[in-house]
Amino acid sequence: MAVIREAGTAALALVAAALGGAAAFGTSSATISISGHVPLTCQVSFAGGSGAFNDAGVARLGSTSEFCNNAQGYRLYAYASPDAAEGALLVNGRQIALGPGREGLIDVTSSPARSSRAIDYLVAEGEGGGSVTLRIEAL
Repeated sequence: MAVIREAGTAALALVAAALGGAAAFGTSSATISISGHVPLTCQVSFAGGSGAFNDAGVARLGSTSEFCNNAQGYRLYAYASPDAAEGALLVNGRQIALGPGREGLIDVTSSPARSSRAIDYLVAEGEGGGSVTLRIEAL
């Protein structure tokens, strides 16, 4: 780390000397351009809940942790496995229909975001099983 700081300090000293030298020759301004590349990153992770069904047929699946730095935003989808019960996801209290082998759109954002959502699964009495997979897609 010390070597990087020393190299950075030396580079700044060279730039300052160059600018100072330019000023000595009558130049009144200078331009320094710095550019970089930020890779597109979209990820979603899931912290699981108990998954146990209560008397109302609701299973607490857990919560998401989402991040996407795409300037146009992202879409978040849920996919129910073919052996999943017919039902609906409850995402922060909002119902999203989801059935065996089908995908449902959870949300669309129009800008970069970091977000978290509570997700439950509502199924008919006596139903259950299968799995739900989350997918995030940059716009």
